[in-house]
Amino acid sequence: MKKAVSTGAAGLALAGCVETMSAVPAGPLDGDAGFTVTLQDDWTRVPASINMITRGDLLTRDGLTLNQLHLISLEDGESLVRAAKDADVPVYTAGMSALEQVDLVTASLQRLQYADVATANVRPQDFDGTEGTRFDITGKFRSGLDFRGDVAVAEAGDKMHVVVFLAPAAHYYDSDAGEVAGIIASADLAE
Repeated sequence: MKKAVSTGAAGLALAGCVETMSAVPAGPLDGDAGFTVTLQDDWTRVPASINMITRGDLLTRDGLTLNQLHLISLEDGESLVRAAKDADVPVYTAGMSALEQVDLVTASLQRLQYADVATANVRPQDFDGTEGTRFDITGKFRSGLDFRGDVAVAEAGDKMHVVVFLAPAAHYYDSDAGEVAGIIASADLAE
């Protein structure tokens, strides 16, 4: 009996150390991304300790297979995707052109084993007074499901700031695209 009680107590103590996803209410979000955005609706945040996909903040509304919003700031030499230190991954280099930034995001998604990744409608995007780039992205998740997405990137303060939204092309993209446009427009890069 004593062993069962001490095993249970140890399990509860360890459970207190594990981070879990948490609700993020509508309003300003000043998370791990290095910049602030304003959410129009509630989202769920995946903490960095269990986000094995990208750096920065990862949010979802309906689950990671249904929509993902990545908010990331990269310093020179860092990658969008989480990988072992010596892994061959695309990295940000300060002073990249807009097209090189688009290629960085595309190559990073391919590194995550997303297939048929393609970009379209590359255009200027104001990112808190900084001229950035916005583009549409399509491809297939590892499951084979078609996705659509929006990406905005801007270089400011010796960092590349990135917003990546991905969702299944059927239904979920259309249901969140308007809010994501508002989130991109709300970005505050103040450092």
